[in-house]
Amino acid sequence: MVVSASMTPRNAADRIKTDRRDAMKLARLARAGELEPIYVPDEKDEAMRDLVRAREDAVCMQRQARQRLQALLLRNEIRYVGKSAWSQAHRRWISELKLPSPAQQIAFEEYVQAVHEAGERLERLARAIGAELEHWRWRPVVEALQALRGVQSIHAVRIVAELGDFQRFESPRKLMGYLGLRPAASPRLDHQGGQQLGTPSTHRSGARLYASGARVLGDRAPPKRALQARLRRRLEGAAAPVRTLSQARSAPLAAQ
Repeated sequence: MVVSASMTPRNAADRIKTDRRDAMKLARLARAGELEPIYVPDEKDEAMRDLVRAREDAVCMQRQARQRLQALLLRNEIRYVGKSAWSQAHRRWISELKLPSPAQQIAFEEYVQAVHEAGERLERLARAIGAELEHWRWRPVVEALQALRGVQSIHAVRIVAELGDFQRFESPRKLMGYLGLRPAASPRLDHQGGQQLGTPSTHRSGARLYASGARVLGDRAPPKRALQARLRRRLEGAAAPVRTLSQARSAPLAAQ
């Protein structure tokens, strides 16, 4: 049994900590049934989680590289007047820029190279995740999650890699508690009976995944025609309960 140290009951009067005392305390708690084991992923699941988190770090580094490049351009009063940033048109505009000072041009080219390398790193990691997914034991779960609107392959892999076996959660309340997304009393608002979303034990990566997915599922606008076609293709090989759930979520949106 593996237990979390933060979830082990403690006595405020215990001031001496030794291996013998800890062993006796754990034995008494285990006999009393007060220890709750935690989920331990196997080696392959842990490896996939590391790969997914490496891609998440790469996304952060790409965002930082783009922000540094944009900050340099703004300091020199250079602004893009197109519709959307980092589109093909925006990239062509960046490739044609020339800054007035040779020193600034060198800095600009380094920032552009950093953005380019960050994009290539993301592509490599995405291909690696796709290759690992082919023989991963949770591939059917990943495919089932993709039946939901707004959940594509990378997003589904991230969810499964972070949570592992969904059957270990007895109810949605247990899952939200694991992610730290259940309302918790705020110490600053206790006298008012106030609550805040999230706890000190919030699972940061998993919480971000569910928050981003909830924004898409909660969007009241009907999905675009291309997105509807991709969703229908993903539903072709899905099980009947998965298709029923996906259609139940998409029907009100399509009706609007």
